[in-house]
Amino acid sequence: SYELPAVTVFSKLRALLSNQIRRVGTIHRPGFAGFARRQAELAASENIALVGVEVDASPRVAELKWAIRELRSQVDAIWVQNDNVLLTPELISGAWIAELHRRPRLPTVVGAAPLVSPEHSFGTFAMLPDHTALGVQAAGLVFELAEAQWQITEPGVQMPLSTLTVMDL
Repeated sequence: SYELPAVTVFSKLRALLSNQIRRVGTIHRPGFAGFARRQAELAASENIALVGVEVDASPRVAELKWAIRELRSQVDAIWVQNDNVLLTPELISGAWIAELHRRPRLPTVVGAAPLVSPEHSFGTFAMLPDHTALGVQAAGLVFELAEAQWQITEPGVQMPLSTLTVMDL
């Protein structure tokens, strides 16, 4: 699995910040509702409530701005999911950055290092799989598969063993 569980990311953010992260907000489209629900269940194990706002399948700037405003008043941090429909240049500049700049500024968790950049003032925190370690992990799986005569004996998903953290201070 490439995406890290949100609870892992939220717990790391909470450990790095002096303020408590108890409620994290996220915006999702209808197709991501199940994913958001599963992440909320995992986050609850660390006493972190994931507050979701659902937007249309193809949201406009005004709808996304409204959703961000709704969340800001209820949460300690914002989690921006890796959803290419919500991360278009138009929505990033017209909604995300416009609303995330408001005071007080909330920590914003993103899923890609380029989104954590002082020049863009978008994300403030990202935790990503270490690609070199993923390559080593994948090679290990290939060797295990070869030793098992190319028969899959234990199907399953493995989480990345190593991560990288990027933060805009």
